[in-house]
Amino acid sequence: TVSDLKRTLSLDEDQRAWEVWERKFGKHAESSAEVAKQMRFLQQRGFSASAIGAVMRRARQNSAES
Repeated sequence: TVSDLKRTLSLDEDQRAWEVWERKFGKHAESSAEVAKQMRFLQQRGFSASAIGAVMRRARQNSAES
């Protein structure tokens, strides 16, 4: 169905955004200025706000686990 397709595409976008972010930065930002820089980087590559938010949450969680 259409809703299943949207969910799949959203998950794909989240994963692509993560891969792009990880290749460029690889670790969660220490400062709010660095977070903003990372978010702008993803925005400039056309990722949605929800995908960027997912990347930032995942990066924060990964840094908390380390």
